[in-house]
Amino acid sequence: MRSEDDLDAIDPIDNWVSPLLQIRFDLSGEELQIIRPDGEKFLSYVEISQRYVETTEQLKVVQSQVEEEQQRAVQAEQRAAMLAERLRAAGIDPNQD
Repeated sequence: MRSEDDLDAIDPIDNWVSPLLQIRFDLSGEELQIIRPDGEKFLSYVEISQRYVETTEQLKVVQSQVEEEQQRAVQAEQRAAMLAERLRAAGIDPNQD
């Protein structure tokens, strides 16, 4: 088992690939980019936060749409029940085929 004193310094870190994780460290831009083994970069904290906000906003829209559809379904059921009652009052069985 290795201790902290046994850690090896990585110099230079630019384009270094972790032998265990197969991730690459890229210093070619303004910020350090950490690249996954499949070539895609890991998202930064800011990018993750932005996606969270966008996803939360999309979820609110979808939840609103679901609530509207549920209300429409309840109203349709109420109308169907009312029409069925009118048919029964007129002597017609709405369930008869």
